[in-house]
Amino acid sequence: MCIHLFLIWSVVLCLSVQDVSSQIQPAVTSLENVGAKLTIIIPNTQQANDAVLITITNNLTVGTVVYLFPSTWAFKPSKPNDTIVTVIKSERKVDINIKSVRAQDAGNYKCFQGSSDISLDNCGQMLIVLRKPNPPVITVLSSPLEGETLKLSCTTNSLTLPPDHGLPTLVWWMDQNGVYLVSGSKPRININAKNELELSSVQRTDKGQKFSCKSADGTIDFPKEKLLESATSNVYEVIPEYKPLLADMTITPAVSSDGQISKNIGDQISYTCDISCYPVCEVKWLFKAHGKTSFDPMPSLADTKVLTLGVSRSSHGVYRCMGTNPHGSVQKDFNLNVQYLESPRISINDKQISSDKIVEREAAVLQCTFDANPKPHIRWFLPNDEEIIVFELNSIPQLNTASSGILEQLYTSKAKINDLRCENSGVYRCEGSNSLTQVEGRMELSVMCPPTSSSVYPDLELKPNYVWEIPKSLSFSFVIRGFPEPTVQRVVSDVKGSKRQEKIPEDVEFTKESKYDGKPYMTKFTFFSRRKLDQTDMDREFTVTFESSEFKRDLKFVISPRGPPHVVTNITSVDVKHDSVKIFWISGFDGGEKQTFSVHYRPYSSKMDGEWSVAVENIKPMTVLEVWNEAIVKSLSASTEYEMKVVAINVLGQAESEPLRIKTTAAPDEPLSAGAIVGVVFGVLTLIVIIFLVLYLLVLRKKFRKEKTTANTTTESSKPMMSERVTSLINSIKKGKRRDTNGAARNLDASPKRNPIYKGKNIFQRNKPKNYYPTRHNDDESDESFDADPIDNDYINTEPLRPDYENHMFTKEINPDHESRPAPENKKKKEQLNYTEVEFKGGKPKIKKSKKPAKKEEKLNYSDIDFTKTEELRQQLERSRSQEDIYENEVAVKDGGADGDGDDTKGPYMPPAMGTAV
Repeated sequence: MCIHLFLIWSVVLCLSVQDVSSQIQPAVTSLENVGAKLTIIIPNTQQANDAVLITITNNLTVGTVVYLFPSTWAFKPSKPNDTIVTVIKSERKVDINIKSVRAQDAGNYKCFQGSSDISLDNCGQMLIVLRKPNPPVITVLSSPLEGETLKLSCTTNSLTLPPDHGLPTLVWWMDQNGVYLVSGSKPRININAKNELELSSVQRTDKGQKFSCKSADGTIDFPKEKLLESATSNVYEVIPEYKPLLADMTITPAVSSDGQISKNIGDQISYTCDISCYPVCEVKWLFKAHGKTSFDPMPSLADTKVLTLGVSRSSHGVYRCMGTNPHGSVQKDFNLNVQYLESPRISINDKQISSDKIVEREAAVLQCTFDANPKPHIRWFLPNDEEIIVFELNSIPQLNTASSGILEQLYTSKAKINDLRCENSGVYRCEGSNSLTQVEGRMELSVMCPPTSSSVYPDLELKPNYVWEIPKSLSFSFVIRGFPEPTVQRVVSDVKGSKRQEKIPEDVEFTKESKYDGKPYMTKFTFFSRRKLDQTDMDREFTVTFESSEFKRDLKFVISPRGPPHVVTNITSVDVKHDSVKIFWISGFDGGEKQTFSVHYRPYSSKMDGEWSVAVENIKPMTVLEVWNEAIVKSLSASTEYEMKVVAINVLGQAESEPLRIKTTAAPDEPLSAGAIVGVVFGVLTLIVIIFLVLYLLVLRKKFRKEKTTANTTTESSKPMMSERVTSLINSIKKGKRRDTNGAARNLDASPKRNPIYKGKNIFQRNKPKNYYPTRHNDDESDESFDADPIDNDYINTEPLRPDYENHMFTKEINPDHESRPAPENKKKKEQLNYTEVEFKGGKPKIKKSKKPAKKEEKLNYSDIDFTKTEELRQQLERSRSQEDIYENEVAVKDGGADGDGDDTKGPYMPPAMGTAV
């Protein structure tokens, strides 16, 4: 702390030292009422030596202190009782001792030439009288703005004399607890070189911190008794100033996060806006109506912080609370969503009217436009209160600003009523409802229609025929549908082209009842025949002219005396099939009684003499006029012409129509039954599977044959032609004798070791080999595997060979001329068999290959065989065959193969001697 104050003192001293040219000795400081000594050095200068008199004067308060005569160094104190003056000539100095320093003793003691105002340079000294300063005052140099640096200055009021003493001012800063502060003693607190307190980065949490200061005149090396500290300054409390933030604002009651407040028309609202800020913010409410771009102050608020109003249509808009202080402003908005539902604006066919007249069969477009918030649910109702479904034109409101500045949110819905009828007249309603209320619009449609007979009331429908009983008069009632209400203007009757103007009311009379059954488009009329009717009026047709302000229409009816029904008309046939036909017709007049119909048919004959059969009877007529009646005639024959007629019957008689001729169609083909269809499908699928399997086996067999042919080329020629049993049988027959290729007989050893011929189910191949006697090669030294099946004992090479007819052991017997044929020299016989000797050791066969047989190019000429010579042999073989069962399941080779006859017949293999000659 002392070092710091010393640095402060050094700076202050440098700034406060005055330019005193006549003073070279440091100033003397002294408290009041104590002694002090001043030492003034008389400079050894020409100016000083030439002076006759040197006056040492405190020109501020005391005046002259000493008179000094340089020539003799004599002196004279001006106040000897208070001051002791001592002159030391050798040192050219004058000591002035003041016994009790007073305030007035303070000042600058200087040397002057005589009594003049000419001062001597470098001659003099200052006496400073220390006094206690007044309490300092803390001055704010920069505001405590949030985030900025607060600067405080301790302003002192020194009482030390003389006023220009030039002593530095010592300042001490303290906190609220009286603890002296230095730089770094607390976070963010610093005492700068100007002895100012700095609080950096002011925070709101600094609120409430307090600072004070003290001061004294002097330096840090002054004795403690000379440091006269002032009283403590005023206390400064930190109150941070800051720009108001949104978090400092509170609106009561709270506004939702989306800033939307929904209120109904007529509601009262009151919102208070409070802002915590310093300096205190000015708070006010602003309003921006729809369509405007700026906010306007809210008028007539008793408290600018409180927004109070009654909700109306004009209240819809954005409200803003704004708070402002010297450092900035903050604002918060909310949108007041005024909810309402106004009565709809209605129009008919784009005309702003609530009622209209529409011509029948035309369309009317009804429109209701609702000004509402929130969106209304719109429903439409017919005059009978039945709801109709329509589609709203806009689900998003059309915004519009009225001339009064009020925002309108318009929802438009249209209902188009097509093909209007008189019955559709009435009040149509559009009903809109939302969460507030429900309103409706009413539109009245009056559909204008020409006068027509109405079928709404069957008993009062204007019928095409009326019956009367002679000699009574005719009277009946009927209802006419028409709007505006019609009246009878004229009546004309006609019988067989003879017309008569019926006078009203002399001949006929009509009375009417308006708005019959409460319906404005219904009028009930009653017809009275005033003149007497007789047989001359039979089938008289009346034409009655009805007229209204918009329409004129003639309606007709025929009167007849009571009797049989009239013939039906427009008999027609449709949907003719092979066994049925549908008949249509239109009913005729029923003769005044209830009628029924029957349908009759018969096969067509040019003589027209066939018996009629009843197909359908007791058919009731349709109650509506001009509507087709129908019947179906069944159980007909195909491709047959028929005649059909319709008979109308009542209690007074009957009437037959003209015959209608039709022809039935041809009978259709009988469709397959479900079982047959299933069978066909199953058969097709089975055939596909079989074809697939055959193709697969052919491909597999071809591949297998190719592989076996390649692998077994060396052993192909070693296949025996016949099984061991066949060979043994033949040997037993021939007593072990056979002939070689030259006709010489030799013994055959049937030992299986030397003649390994193996039994197989198929001795010969079904298919004809590529060559009768293919060339065989046994040069391959690799071992070939055998089929280990002990039952089958298949051949070593699976490709079967064709028997060698030329070298067969019975060749001579079969072909007597064989020996006479010379064998070609130096040429191997193509058909000679090649046998190998097989030994089984350790279960694995080993093959010893023999030399290749000689080839022979000749083929057997079957036409030269004498089969009669082999008959006995053939019979023996047949008997042995049944006993030995050695030809089981064997078949001959196709295409001139095993059976040797050159045809494609199949059957058990027989040697050539046993076949049929070609």
